Amino acid sequence: MAFFKRDVVKQNHRDHARSLLTGLKTVPLHSADRIVEAWAILWANSGFSVLETVPVSPGMSHSLVAHTNDVVHLGRSLANAYQELSALSFDPHLLDEILFLHDIDKLVLFQPIGERAVRGPLSRQMPHGVVAGMLLHDLGFDDRVVSVVTTHATDAPFHNECAEALILHYADMAAIDYVRMRDGQTPFFQIK
Repeated sequence: MAFFKRDVVKQNHRDHARSLLTGLKTVPLHSADRIVEAWAILWANSGFSVLETVPVSPGMSHSLVAHTNDVVHLGRSLANAYQELSALSFDPHLLDEILFLHDIDKLVLFQPIGERAVRGPLSRQMPHGVVAGMLLHDLGFDDRVVSVVTTHATDAPFHNECAEALILHYADMAAIDYVRMRDGQTPFFQIK
């Protein structure tokens, strides 16, 4: 079973994804190109014709792209704070790749139904993070990027213990809890 096909990507997928991922301007070009390629492949394999309509989660008003940009911003801020404290050692280039790529498999785990998105059949076959990890491995990303992206979901059976995983976790949770609070939902930190 093929979860994605690399040959369905068109240049407009790459160009549009690049235009929406605002923090890419500070990423080295080679890395930025690989991040864009991963986004373009999964978008081209999704049922979504407009990238901005993919939600961060079904029923939420925030887009996946906006969430990713939030996570990149928050993750870089946390990383800077940790550097000032000399509290963690991490690779900033790997961290950027992880922050930009952590949720890309939601492009194929969700599917559009009219004006809304729902969890698609693939989301009942593969846990969140796994399809992204398979693609990132195929594209030659560092094993540490693959590992963190594959195991970052809160319901994953285990999590990578590196500093980049820690930064992603708190940036991801802060970003999603902000949206949940804004939308009148209970933030994850208050769910027992």
